[in-house]
Parts: sequence; C-alpha cells; structure tokens
Amino acid sequence: MTTPTEQKPLSASTIVLLGVLTALATVVNNLYSPAMLLLCEHYVASPSQIQFGLTAAMLGLALGQIIIGPLTDRYGRRTLLLWSMAGFTAVSAAAPFSPSLSVLFGFRFAQGFLAGGGIVISRSVATDSASGTALVRVLAVMNVVNGIAPIVTPMLSTWLSTQWGWTAVFAAMTGVGALLVIWTRRLPETLTTPTLTQNYWSGLWRVWTMRRFSLSVGQQCGALIFLFGNIALTPFLITHEYGMSPKTIGYSLALNGVFTTLGAGFAARRDAGWGIRVSAVGMTAAGIALTAVVAAKMGYWAYEAVMCATLFFVGMTLTSSSSQAMDAGRAYTGSASAMLGAAGFVVGGITAPLMGLTAPDAIFCFATVTVFSCWTISNRKT
Repeated sequence: MTTPTEQKPLSASTIVLLGVLTALATVVNNLYSPAMLLLCEHYVASPSQIQFGLTAAMLGLALGQIIIGPLTDRYGRRTLLLWSMAGFTAVSAAAPFSPSLSVLFGFRFAQGFLAGGGIVISRSVATDSASGTALVRVLAVMNVVNGIAPIVTPMLSTWLSTQWGWTAVFAAMTGVGALLVIWTRRLPETLTTPTLTQNYWSGLWRVWTMRRFSLSVGQQCGALIFLFGNIALTPFLITHEYGMSPKTIGYSLALNGVFTTLGAGFAARRDAGWGIRVSAVGMTAAGIALTAVVAAKMGYWAYEAVMCATLFFVGMTLTSSSSQAMDAGRAYTGSASAMLGAAGFVVGGITAPLMGLTAPDAIFCFATVTVFSCWTISNRKT
C-alpha cells in the first residue's frame, strides 16, 4: 500500500487526464441520451426499450470497475488502463453496425465495461498520490473537468445526430477513445507496492465493513438517482410532456451540467466532512421541492430550476463523498474505487428504465429519503 509519505504529487496535465477518464461515464451516457429519439425510429422501438441502452452501459460501467479495480491493485494502473481504452475505441467503432437492438445493447454493455476501467483507475491513481484535504482538491479538479462533459456532450450529440444521424454519436465516442489511448501512454505508474497475496479480491467486500465508506457510498448513490434519472427523463419530458423542440434536450442537459460542475468545484473549499453535510441538507431540501414539482406537473421551467439546484448539491456530493470513501478504503484502493463506482452505476442502471415505467416523482422522493437517511445515520455516535 502507498503511504502518504510515499505519495508523489500529480502534475496538472495528469489531473486533467484523470478528469477526462472520469468523464467517460458522461461520454457514454450523455452522448447517447439525445440520440434516443432517432434510435426509436431506426429500430422501431418504444422509449422504454431504447432506455435499456442506458441500463446496459451503466451495468457495464459497474461490472468493469468491479473486475478491473482489484486487478490494478496487483498488476498496476497504467497497463490495464491502456488496454481498457484500446478496447473502448474498438467497441465504439463497431457499435454503429449493429443489426438489431440486442446487438447494440451488447456493444453498449462492452462500452460501459471498458470505460469503467478508465474511471476506476482514475480514482485509484488520485488516491495513490494524495490524501486528506489534498485528495479532496484533486478529486474536485477532476470533477470540474468531468463536469465540462455534461455541458458539451448533450449539445454535441444533438448537433451530430441532427446533421448526420445517430451513428455520428458513436463516431464521436470512437474519437474520444483514440485520443485517450494516445494520452494515457504518458501516464506514470503510481502503484508502488502491489497486492501480492492470493486474497486481493477480498477487498471488494472488506471495504463495505468500513462504516465511513459504506455511508459515503450510500449518500452518493442517492445523489446519482437524481443525476441519472434526469438524463433518462429529460428527452421524453421535453418532447412528449412539454411539446418542445428536441434541440432543447441538449441545452437543458448542458445547463444541468453547469450546476453539477459548480457544485463539484465548491466542495473543494473545505474538507470532505463539511461537503457531505452541506450537500446532504441541500439535496434533501431540493429533492422535496423536485418531487413536488414533478408530481404537480408545474412545467418545464419549474422543473429545470429545481433540478439545477438539486444537481449543484449532487456535484458537491460527488466530490466530498468520493474523497471520504476513498480515504476510508485506502488499504484496498483499487477495490474501494471499484465498489464506489460500481454501486453508483448499478443504481443508475436501475433508475434509467424505471423513469419510463413508473412515476418519476416517486423515484426522486426515494432518492431524497436515501440521502437524508445516510447522512442521519452517519451522524449517530457509535
């Protein structure tokens, strides 16, 4: 295990690279989301069927982190990252040739699996190189870089799919993958002491016995229900519920991304514990308001205003809870990063189709209760 005294500060360019790798989930999902309406037409499918493309990718993101994360504790970060990015590029290039939805969803799962390698390794590299408040700052910068993706990708996807069809979206993903293959070749290996025992997989379940880790992950999962629920709901809410132009989808998701990014940067002002407290209170209040707005069908601008406020506190949580969880699970860095990421994407994979199958206000209410419960339990004395 790398100790604080052994940690070498990361260069600015490396932190930016880690932020881009963290943004792969957004690249995979937010580029896909605005193109879902075209996919409905191409494959003659219902919205709920096409939303399973989000589910497939998010389940892949979860499983990829679970498999690749612990392997990096033994075999290092850099080599596995290069293989993951090369695979992501190849799969993204093949996806537009899918003859059926089932094949496309298979490629979407593979995209998520390989992108998960980049995400889990980015957090591991950051934790290898920083701890405490320094780790909060590194993760905050990563999340700010990551936050640019939700601003850019929806508008890019809307423009690409309008001009050249949905296949252009996968061409863009291929380009991102190729760029990362080139960029990651310059990444130094940060694992100084590999896990050499035969039980290095045990870290996957041991981190859950750490109270700070499990409650931090729980709060982040509640926050991600808001995030992924909004991504899945927005295209159909705007076009079907409010009768607005499909072009509004990209602008709406981009505006949401601005507030998520602002929240991520704001969390860097203080330590992780402060960020978790403030974001929990803010998300609880905003979640109650969001549930009421959706249930009452108050209109697009009311929904957008409350969602932006909610996502500001979601951004804070993504920085603060990640930092606290990774510090708590430092003895099993790869496994802690894997379970932190996997838990969130399992939640996201379940949330996406539920937005089309049940009442969205009920889902947002559940997210609010989850955040409040984890924060309340964490404040109890043990």
